[in-house]
Amino acid sequence: MNIVEGSQYRMGEMIITGLSLDAEKRLRKTWQLTPGQIFDNAYFEKLLTVLAKPSAEIFGEMPIHYTQCGHWLAA
Repeated sequence: MNIVEGSQYRMGEMIITGLSLDAEKRLRKTWQLTPGQIFDNAYFEKLLTVLAKPSAEIFGEMPIHYTQCGHWLAA
């Protein structure tokens, strides 16, 4: 067996839409990957699971009113 890894993707710019400025700030504070770091899809998927249900873990006591979380990755 021979394993050959492909190209490593790096974190670029994160664009957030549809949240209040305060909620966006909290989400950006929670997101730990910085631009240029190797992108970790497992980390991304885990955070999406958390965001699927609004929680105090990220947004504290802020009122969050969304029924679904959309996401797009671009290479």
